[in-house]
Amino acid sequence: MKRYIRFFIFTLFAASLAFPQAVVVKRVAKSPADLKITPWVGPVSTGLKVMGKQATVYFVADTTGSGTTAVTSFAWSLISKPGGSVAVFDTSDRIDTRFKPDVVGQYIVQVSVNSGAKTAVDTVFASTFRGNYATPVSCGMCHGTTNTAWEKTNHSSIYKRAISGMLENSAETNFMGVYGKTCAKCHTTGWDDTANNGNFGYNAHTTGWDTTWYQGATVSGTSYLIAYGDESRWTLLGTAPYATVKTTATIGCESCHGAGNDHAATGDKTKITKTVDAGVCLSCHEAPTHHMIGTYWKESAHSTMPLSGGHAGRTGCYPCHSGQAIIDFAANPAAPVYDATRGNVPSISCSTCHDPHSAEHENQLRITEIGVLKNGYTPPVGTGGKGALCMTCHRGRYNSTTQVDGYMTTFDTPGKAYPSRIYPHYSPQADMFLGQNSYDFGVATIQGVMTHEGIENACVTCHMPPRTYNSDHSMNMVQNGVDKVTACKSCHGNITSFEDIKASTDYDGNGVVESSRKEIDGLVAKLGDLLPKDNTGAVIELANSATRAADSAAIANVATNPYRERVFPGIWNYYFVVNDFSHGAHNARYTVQLLNNTIQYVVTGVVPVELTSFTGVISNGVVTLQWQTATEKNNKGFDVQRKIGTSWETISFLNGKGTSSEINKYSYSDNLSKLNVAGNVSYRLRQIDLDGTVTYTKEVSVSYTSAPKSFSLSQNYPNPFNPSTTIRYALPFDSNVKISIYKVTGELVKVLVSGTKTAGNYDVTMNTAHENVEFSSGIYFYSIEANAVDGSSTFKQTKKMILLK
Repeated sequence: MKRYIRFFIFTLFAASLAFPQAVVVKRVAKSPADLKITPWVGPVSTGLKVMGKQATVYFVADTTGSGTTAVTSFAWSLISKPGGSVAVFDTSDRIDTRFKPDVVGQYIVQVSVNSGAKTAVDTVFASTFRGNYATPVSCGMCHGTTNTAWEKTNHSSIYKRAISGMLENSAETNFMGVYGKTCAKCHTTGWDDTANNGNFGYNAHTTGWDTTWYQGATVSGTSYLIAYGDESRWTLLGTAPYATVKTTATIGCESCHGAGNDHAATGDKTKITKTVDAGVCLSCHEAPTHHMIGTYWKESAHSTMPLSGGHAGRTGCYPCHSGQAIIDFAANPAAPVYDATRGNVPSISCSTCHDPHSAEHENQLRITEIGVLKNGYTPPVGTGGKGALCMTCHRGRYNSTTQVDGYMTTFDTPGKAYPSRIYPHYSPQADMFLGQNSYDFGVATIQGVMTHEGIENACVTCHMPPRTYNSDHSMNMVQNGVDKVTACKSCHGNITSFEDIKASTDYDGNGVVESSRKEIDGLVAKLGDLLPKDNTGAVIELANSATRAADSAAIANVATNPYRERVFPGIWNYYFVVNDFSHGAHNARYTVQLLNNTIQYVVTGVVPVELTSFTGVISNGVVTLQWQTATEKNNKGFDVQRKIGTSWETISFLNGKGTSSEINKYSYSDNLSKLNVAGNVSYRLRQIDLDGTVTYTKEVSVSYTSAPKSFSLSQNYPNPFNPSTTIRYALPFDSNVKISIYKVTGELVKVLVSGTKTAGNYDVTMNTAHENVEFSSGIYFYSIEANAVDGSSTFKQTKKMILLK
């Protein structure tokens, strides 16, 4: 017996060596676009584990991992199916197959490769559709909170709005709605007019609704014009014989979770499904020629996420490399709960970013705030607009100062105590866009410097411009070798290429003013030339554990690295810029200053001009700018620049201190009262070195409205009044103000205003119906007493007003 067991084990081992194939059964979603470009004719499929009976289910044998061993044969079979089922595959010997489950119940699909060398199975369940409007049992009975949120989404009401004339209204149609016969396929639940499983298409066809709903509407090509808000068709749908159709007349729960009648009857969770795979959404959102979002998304790196295969299951890479983990993060950003045992989604799919259950945020985005960066900076609420979602993942994973200071401290123990890498991980675009979390040498005035702060939705505005009916979900900035400059034109004019965006000066010092990206690439190259290289010639980053000891030794070798520990900030900032992948476009001003400072520091150990503060305050129409430097090197001085509207102008120049290691303070005053200006006024410094190198500080802004020339108190309006009136007054200076109401007898009735006000024009409204004192008809006096805060002037005046009840 032992001999037999040994022989059996040896036989299995030999077989595993001889047949190293791998195979997995994958259900395949089929979108309208898929059916147009593949020879396989058949209905659309969501690829869900639970489907309506008589619906087509598609499968493919995934043999990834079989290596060089050829997979030469496939054999598909249904190894289990419900009693009475006669379902069969349309083909059993190809890599792909399909079948229609003809009876409600469970089906187990098996594929074997190379004559049984490897097998794999998948289980599916066929049911019937119930519909969100079904009674007395519906999804909302058990899932009330989710159902209530879903009812506010466009999905929930799309069909009702469509047949009520509330879609595609325009001046061209005299604002009547436009709807076509085929549109209902994607605006209802489970459409398949040949499958008797309770879906909308089948019920609409058998009751005649599919030839009734458009009666009386105006024909317009292949569509119909319906008066806006005309709900007569929706009302008709709720009557016999169409009432069975109405239960699924929405993009309901079963559109995404599968036919749910058996789940509703039993509560069995195995008889319903959920997935964040894009195939569900693409069954409608990839339908050429007007619905191309899915096609564009397939062009994106999000759709394939090449690193996800190995990283999606590593919690250290959560949430960004797992579509499901991002959803978990969005549910509770402060303390996300991840489940590594749950099936991970390798792609960043539609429902990763968009919540199908909630319309709380525009476009049903899951995340609308950026959150705290690794350096502790919290962007103001609303920063980045819709692009805040992108910045959830596209950010640095480390605090730059902590990491780099750690390297510099342990410089003399290379290969032992260095952190694992000298870069902020890949894609720190949020940090770059916001001007944060590089190794900035403690220069406060570079922190927060932004180039594109005025772009409402940040990433989304530039990477997702309109593209043939839909927004561009490929998010690529180059397509077929052509730069996508659509979003750039609003600021940069009628350009055709990124090369048309010219730099303001010769950043890299090669004697030629080139495009901004080429100038920044030149600065990156200059920095790279100063830094130690690995055995491939790339700047050392210590990411490869196999070569870390050798790379650490190269850093410690002063013969080849004369800059010693100063290279660590250089390496970090080099990869901060390179791994942003935008050639500085995300924040050119910040990038140029950062690279110039870094090059100077690596070479000399000193940052050229270390600004530690830059502030601006306004009082009585005069803006006072103050700034301070901790050190200066070859500092010629500062241009003071002002922006009113969209253009910058230089309004003064202040000499610098040349080279200094002492704290130096500077101040400049700008009298805005001499200008005709109102609104925000911005200032920045243009610091100039003796060699002509230029860097810009962050901007400071003040809000200013041209102050009146003198005190005044205007006649109230209306006058006479009942019950409310408005009193206007003007202050040429910041003043302590008191406005009081008196009766004709001199008795004080009410103090309307009491406090300090800045210079400007003001209105105050009094509503006698809402005051705590009784007002009767008659004559009243209102009086102002204003004293300038600086004591330079006072003002008193009294006027009469009449209340007529």
